[in-house]
Amino acid sequence: MCNKPGVISLSASLTLLGAGPAAAADYLDGALEELRNCGNYTAEEITGWVLQCAKFSLAHDMPEKAAENLENLLARDSTNIKALALLIRSYSLFDAPRAHEVALRLPDIDIPADIDLEQLEIGVGVTSGRGLRKVIQPEEEKINEANRRFETKEKKRKKKEREAAEGSC
Repeated sequence: MCNKPGVISLSASLTLLGAGPAAAADYLDGALEELRNCGNYTAEEITGWVLQCAKFSLAHDMPEKAAENLENLLARDSTNIKALALLIRSYSLFDAPRAHEVALRLPDIDIPADIDLEQLEIGVGVTSGRGLRKVIQPEEEKINEANRRFETKEKKRKKKEREAAEGSC
């Protein structure tokens, strides 16, 4: 009988709590084989579950098991970039030379000639919260903001002096 993914996930969670991550990973491997043999699921669905099992193995410090699952997946579908990236990540945790070999299998990306890479690299730092404000904020606005802060401090200081003078009378 072929279990539904929700039942498999629940059973894996219970196995994780009861017997630990290694037993849960073994359970997931068996469930994946059962799903493959069942025939009710598409290749894309099974690929997604294999990727999830690999992420589970990586999250629970079992990169060898993740690499094994991903190698099996890539044997069936060698064009899966996500699986290739996860395989590089898992190999990098226990076999750096093999990770480098697998990284060489990544396809080249075509970068149009009209894109300025330096501007893209600069833009990465700009889009985060504070960096964005620092770049966009003109110099005069910075000066005005500093003046407002100074004026606010002056008003607070004068108010305290006034209150102290009234309190002593």
